[in-house]
Amino acid sequence: MNNYQLSQTVTYYKEDLIWYAYNWFNGVACSFDDKDHFMYTAFENNLKQIEFNDLSNEDFQYLIDNKFLVLSNNEIMEAINEDYLEEISMEHLKLILLPVGQSCNFSCVYCYEDHSNSVKMGKTQKDILINFVKNQNLKTVTIEYFGGEPLLNKQFIFELNSELIKLSLENSFKLYSSITTNAYTLDLDTFSKLLKNNVFSYQITIDGLPEDHNNFRPLKNSDTTFNKIFNNLIKISSLPNEMIFEIVIRVNYNEYSATDDKREKFLELLSNTFGNDKRFSFRFRPIGDYSKMNNRKNGKIYNCSKVKSAEIKNKYNIEATDKKLRLSDLMMYVGKGSYSCYAGKPNSLIIMPDLKVMKCSVAFENPLNCVGKIDDNGIFTKNTNWHLWVKDACRTEEKCTNCHFISQCNGSACPLKNIKSSKIICPDIKDEYKNLSNLILSQLEILE
Repeated sequence: MNNYQLSQTVTYYKEDLIWYAYNWFNGVACSFDDKDHFMYTAFENNLKQIEFNDLSNEDFQYLIDNKFLVLSNNEIMEAINEDYLEEISMEHLKLILLPVGQSCNFSCVYCYEDHSNSVKMGKTQKDILINFVKNQNLKTVTIEYFGGEPLLNKQFIFELNSELIKLSLENSFKLYSSITTNAYTLDLDTFSKLLKNNVFSYQITIDGLPEDHNNFRPLKNSDTTFNKIFNNLIKISSLPNEMIFEIVIRVNYNEYSATDDKREKFLELLSNTFGNDKRFSFRFRPIGDYSKMNNRKNGKIYNCSKVKSAEIKNKYNIEATDKKLRLSDLMMYVGKGSYSCYAGKPNSLIIMPDLKVMKCSVAFENPLNCVGKIDDNGIFTKNTNWHLWVKDACRTEEKCTNCHFISQCNGSACPLKNIKSSKIICPDIKDEYKNLSNLILSQLEILE
């Protein structure tokens, strides 16, 4: 007789006499309210070995089919390793490009970047990047345009992507493109040209109500930015539903910009404006201490209190869900390798205008961040920093291989923290499995 055990990727909790279980390996959930049910008994006694074995029992077969119950956790880890190896395969190239370096038209009070770094990419960089892509054996290429403000060099984006589209057709790889932009210059003409050139995914920041946003994110000349950005987004949202794109609205907050009253008003504004447009989703983040470049404006500290940040984020997520707003974080919680930082993946590179290759977008000033350079022929040569970033904790660290969150995190939630600490730092969020699983299921209902 085969002895089944509870998969390591299953978390469970009891509420109102009901046991709830969620499998982080595949996003399947179930619940048990019958006290005589074999799983109710197992959870009640915190048993990992399941003292039941009747394949004719419908519930038992369901739990086996959905990997709640396994003969050995090795079968789960084998599947996770297979997914992991595919995710980091060099056949799936992921490039983060900075068309204007760190140059920006904004002067955000909490920004961690050096906007004096303003070298632009042009024809020389375009040709070298095309050669670099040609030198690879690829199934997919993912390009993210980052900054600074990448739309300050939008012609480069149009031209590079136009050539990449042709190259993808010639070499039979799929091309995906995205952009992180402040959207101040994202008028309909620019947006249409980006769509034409295969840029379908956008991250745009709106930091709360107009007064707070304008305080956090003014232009370099100190003018306000909220109205122009918001109006640009309203015009984009008015485009026919048949036009395919996705926009993530990122909201940075501290305890002063995200009081109960402000959250209510802001979420109501977002719901009334974008709530019926499934192309829009939302992401809430505390203003954090990313680097020594943080908070260098006006001598003030804008970071969100560490004591308050998680509490506010939880409130934002719950309240946004109550208003039927879609949370972009959903994919970070349910996707394979979705909570694993790009910086730890060998197939993910940040390329600067001088063609130096970086790993982390919040540590440009850190000398360990530079891992090599691409030469004039499109050949990437690594330096000795490379091995600091690219680890294999997913398969070698015991605390990772025994963790329920391994499918999401891969032991690489933040390689920068790992480097600074000389050990694997787990994401705090992995211990919030009760709130997270409830949030995921609520969000899935909205998406149906």
